[in-house]
Amino acid sequence: IIGHADSQGSDSANMALGLRRAEAAKAFLVTRHQIDGSRIAVETRGSSEPVASNDNEAGREQNRRVVIVVTLP
Repeated sequence: IIGHADSQGSDSANMALGLRRAEAAKAFLVTRHQIDGSRIAVETRGSSEPVASNDNEAGREQNRRVVIVVTLP
């Protein structure tokens, strides 16, 4: 699970925020769907990989996200 943030705030704050987002998504999957937490890795990209412009609220909203990558054995 990869956490992302918009460009508002410092790089270190956005890295921490992205990580918290990823950890929250993991906690949801573990708690709600009983997925073994040891099977889920989390990381952060902070604001380094935007999918939309950070010049307006609509774009910043899209950049505040998590991405779940499923890898089959």
